Amino acid sequence: MIVKSVMLPLPPPAAFELFTRKIGEWWPPDRRHTQDPTSEIFLLQSGRFYERAQDGQEVELGHVRSWERPSRILFDFFIATGPEKPTEVEITFAADEGGTRVTVTQSTSPDPAYLPRGHHGPGPGRVRKIPSGERLRRRGGELRRDRRRRQVRSPEAEGAAGPVLLEQAF
Repeated sequence: MIVKSVMLPLPPPAAFELFTRKIGEWWPPDRRHTQDPTSEIFLLQSGRFYERAQDGQEVELGHVRSWERPSRILFDFFIATGPEKPTEVEITFAADEGGTRVTVTQSTSPDPAYLPRGHHGPGPGRVRKIPSGERLRRRGGELRRDRRRRQVRSPEAEGAAGPVLLEQAF
């Protein structure tokens, strides 16, 4: 199991919207599964979770199992494991001092056979707990901590709080 969390200077409903409706704004272009860095990503209450390239190609990324606005979303994630053995991902949005603590819990290890080209997950038997705010990246054949973060501008957070930081959690 992998658990990560980040504080956002937003109330829970705005953090939920940032994660769900604006998912394409913070999802890294180099992690697009259609190989189109300008593709759109949709995470829908109806259950569909997919990516659509500009040429119309679609990739099913998963399936939403529970949508509890503004506190929780639960979905099966197909990338890295396939739809036959999805990874379960739960995201919770809890009010905390100064904003919302977003916690992502991912269960099961990715199967390297399903990893998209260029993506290096920790793989079975090599899952490491890493501090919140960090992720792993491959460099020189080994996994190292990567402290890079994605910046997402949110109108709700502009002003006193400035840009909102939201990690790519997959």
